[in-house]
Amino acid sequence: MKAEQIIKIMESHYPLSCQEDWDHCGLQAGNIHTEVNKIMIGLDADLQTLQEAIDAGCQMLITHHPFLFNTLTLDTTTPVGRFIEKAIKHNIVVYSAHTSLDKISMNR
Repeated sequence: MKAEQIIKIMESHYPLSCQEDWDHCGLQAGNIHTEVNKIMIGLDADLQTLQEAIDAGCQMLITHHPFLFNTLTLDTTTPVGRFIEKAIKHNIVVYSAHTSLDKISMNR
């Protein structure tokens, strides 16, 4: 299944229109046309979780907390920059559903 199809399923359950204004749910990094055979689910989009996804042979990482909260930087000496570099280098699609998921499901 393509990452784009998985994202459509996620967003049909957890619409991006439900996220808080300050949040950054949705596609974080990667190519939506990537063929996904294995997904890792995690709480935080951080370097440790990304490495676990790479080591497990996943093509997609879906997290609750996104790594994009502040201004985007591609400086690979920063944690966010290293995360983006590693995700792209290993062809990992990263998607986060934070407050969109909170508002729809977390309080049930």
